[in-house]
Amino acid sequence: MLKEYKIFAGHMIVESDNTKELKNQLLNFIKSATEPQVKNFILNGTVRENINEVSQKLIDEQFEKAYITEDPVAVAGGIALATILAGYSWVAWRMIGAATNKAKAKCGALSIGSRRKMCIAAVISHDQKKRIALLQKEISKCKSTKNPQKCVQKLKSVIAKAQKKLQKQQAILKKGAMKGKDAAGAIDAVKRHDQRKVQQNV
Repeated sequence: MLKEYKIFAGHMIVESDNTKELKNQLLNFIKSATEPQVKNFILNGTVRENINEVSQKLIDEQFEKAYITEDPVAVAGGIALATILAGYSWVAWRMIGAATNKAKAKCGALSIGSRRKMCIAAVISHDQKKRIALLQKEISKCKSTKNPQKCVQKLKSVIAKAQKKLQKQQAILKKGAMKGKDAAGAIDAVKRHDQRKVQQNV
């Protein structure tokens, strides 16, 4: 799984708001990083050169809790998506949810009231868009299952639920925008916080 973890860490770096120089430094680090180093980066967005056995055990436990033990049946509304979303796709599915939880927590730390509500709505909207895109790609894999038609129906059902969640959050954003609220301001504050954290640890 180390290869998949590195792919995801690389995606995190490329999609970040860091400078091109910093992105290249981080990508070079991930390229030769050990599994504990990659896991730590995914968890905390930090670079750690030396990780002792005690720290490695703690990182493994945190990573397991954040990314591995998510119940596929609960997440997919009764569908064992692990049988469909194989390899990197399933890793990505788990990590989308974990990343969203972390982002929502940061929204809560910014302020209370409408700004926090707009920030959370923007985070969840981003999450649902990623989930929908991932699920739509996986529909093609249904042909290799025992019951392709049922597989497609189940995936479309999950996509429909995700679309409803997306519409609900987008309605919140639209309503807030009409009142002059700024979701981007809250999201930018989260991004600036993450960027400073990475720069301080490189």
